[in-house]
Amino acid sequence: GHYVRSIGELQEEVPAPTSRLAWVPQALGARILSSSACAVLAFRDGYTHDAQTLTRSIAGAVISHAAMLQGDTDARAYLFLAHGLARARRQRHNLVLAGIMDAAMDAAVTRAMEEQWATQLKELWPGVEPAKLGGGRETWSGLGDADLADSIGGTSLYRLVFAPLSDATHVTSLVVQDVLVSLSQVGHLSIGPDFKEGVFLAMALLKCLEVFAERTIDFYGIRDGEARRLALAERLTVAIADYSRAIGVDQRIAEAQTIIRAHLAPRPTPST
Repeated sequence: GHYVRSIGELQEEVPAPTSRLAWVPQALGARILSSSACAVLAFRDGYTHDAQTLTRSIAGAVISHAAMLQGDTDARAYLFLAHGLARARRQRHNLVLAGIMDAAMDAAVTRAMEEQWATQLKELWPGVEPAKLGGGRETWSGLGDADLADSIGGTSLYRLVFAPLSDATHVTSLVVQDVLVSLSQVGHLSIGPDFKEGVFLAMALLKCLEVFAERTIDFYGIRDGEARRLALAERLTVAIADYSRAIGVDQRIAEAQTIIRAHLAPRPTPST
């Protein structure tokens, strides 16, 4: 929590945007910090799997944010906004398929929205649309998640955070396996906090924020940037050490004591 607040203080020193498109990476940065605060609260209250889902989305946002600050920032911010139009079309198409919206209504809404959206985008970028980083149509950059991460030097962030936490986001068999293990141990399903050990999750979230802070310091030329970077790195080390100590020692001792007590407890005498 203290580390998240430190990053928030850093964000407050970002200079005022010089263009409307310059607001886009700052808005994305605000969302990263807001989601990080939510992840910390979920983690603290024992909702580890939910915190994993949030952390995965934060990793994706951090990668997009870093990509925006690399190269022509306004052009990439424009691409990020323009991709929203394709996303909106797809969402309305799904509503039509689900029978919630009829095709005629969809056509009218689409036409009105596209005209308004196109006008706003034209005001933001009156010239020829900038080229995407890749040729894909599914993402704002034209690159897949792994390739976009690689383009900003964030391969480790993708491999260590984004990819592993995708299981929590998509609720794969790995996530369900945890539920099955719990069910076999206690004999019933439990809905709510699980307080699972989360040293990896804590480090994953802190890694996301570390990358976000570094790119913010470099791009905006934050005052005393190198000293701030070192201070944040030190606080990061302390945060990981404190959490590892709390979970790795205190909780493990408590778990061991619980197991010992369970084995030493007198067994009920079978009734005859």
